[in-house]
Amino acid sequence: MSMWNHILTCKVEGCKNRIDGQGHHNKHQATFGSDGPWNRIGLCRQHHTILHQIGLTSFLEKFPELKPLFDRAERIEKLWQEMKSGSREEENFTEQEKLDWEHILYCRKHFGRR
Repeated sequence: MSMWNHILTCKVEGCKNRIDGQGHHNKHQATFGSDGPWNRIGLCRQHHTILHQIGLTSFLEKFPELKPLFDRAERIEKLWQEMKSGSREEENFTEQEKLDWEHILYCRKHFGRR
C-alpha cells in the first residue's frame, strides 16, 4: 500500500475510491473561491456527485465525519481571502490562524501559487 493512499482516496469513511480530479472546491471558484489545496475536499466521483445532488447540508448529515474537514477548509479559505484583500494583518492572528496561515504558505510553496 502506498504511503500516499490516505491522501489520494476519498475522505468518506470506508470509501477506498480514488479522488475525482482535484476534489470538491469548498468555496466554489464561481463565487471567488481559490483553487488552493486548502479549499478542496478529497471526494471520489460517486460522493462528489452525491454532494451536488443533495446539497452540502444533507451531505454532511449523511456523512457527519466530514464536517470538521469542511469547517477547516472554510476557515482557511476565509483567512486566505482576508489576507489577499489586505483586510487582515498577520500580527493580529490567533494561534489557530497562525497554524492555518502556515498551512497556506506551505501549500503555495509546494503546490504553486493559487
